Amino acid sequence: MKLSRVLWGAAALGIMLPISANSAVEKRPNSDAESIRAIETRRQSSNEAIAARDATGAAAHLETDAMVIASGGAVIRGREKMRAAFETVFRNDAFVTYLRNPGVIEISADGATAAEQGRWTGVWSAPCGARLSSGVYQARWDYREGVWAARSEHYVKLNEIAADENCAEDAP
Repeated sequence: MKLSRVLWGAAALGIMLPISANSAVEKRPNSDAESIRAIETRRQSSNEAIAARDATGAAAHLETDAMVIASGGAVIRGREKMRAAFETVFRNDAFVTYLRNPGVIEISADGATAAEQGRWTGVWSAPCGARLSSGVYQARWDYREGVWAARSEHYVKLNEIAADENCAEDAP
């Protein structure tokens, strides 16, 4: 429905709408496919920043006041605190990477919100191989000021595979 019809309909009913002369209708992507591609691109950029141990880039897809629930249950509030959490992880020499793989991204009817569901994997090196953690995640994305940004992310650990702790540390 066009905005002008809504305004005229509201005026005919005597309804006052809070609209000023400076109000702007935000331009949304032209299609759900365009929005999905934009979210996938932001997720991929974050994955690449994690692989490069770039804490600022790893958290850049988050809204300033985003909330992240880590797989261990810690609640991290705000992009800056998430950036600091990434810095802490990146200082651990055993850390290799986190990888988030989107499975389904759905766009709301009004085009302002999206839900992303996917799988994640965390990898750490160990003397006899790698330690892997993996699970599922859900993210809420909001479209603001021409950009999709994650409002919240929730990670759930479902699997952990540890390297054999009984092997010799100098084994090939």
